[in-house]
Amino acid sequence: MVRLRPERFHPSTYQKLQAKKAGPFRVLKRLGENAYLLELPSNLHFSPIFNVEDLYIYHGHHNDVSKELDLQLPPTLSPRPEIEYVLDDQLVSTRQGGYQNFLVKWLGKPRSENTWITTTDFQKLNLDFYELYKAFNSSEPSSFKPGRIDGGKPFKVYSRKKVKT
Repeated sequence: MVRLRPERFHPSTYQKLQAKKAGPFRVLKRLGENAYLLELPSNLHFSPIFNVEDLYIYHGHHNDVSKELDLQLPPTLSPRPEIEYVLDDQLVSTRQGGYQNFLVKWLGKPRSENTWITTTDFQKLNLDFYELYKAFNSSEPSSFKPGRIDGGKPFKVYSRKKVKT
């Protein structure tokens, strides 16, 4: 039986007041000099293969194992962040062209956690919100047709007079 170092968990779940070690877990197989295959609960969503440096030998009684397995391990997947609104956007030019970044305010997070994200990340998080933002904040001219009430005056096209032959 072995226990895991807490650094092995996702960084957002590792906090000062959590348990020093997680486990104990049963070793199923040795995969090499430095790798072991462990039997992990199904609620842990990461690979069951660990480096020997991430493991501690469990010193305890087998009767204590069932009690310790009841402890809640930190969830490995944080909930998907949601964009509350876009504060700013910037066009970053590079030699290859350029890309756009967006400063976003996250739903339920303080202003100190506002971050810049790329267009690709924005589209992955919320494609509908991205398209709506682009429609309202586009620097391109509107799509109104000339001659309509909501458009400008129609252009007059001049042509040369045809000469009679």
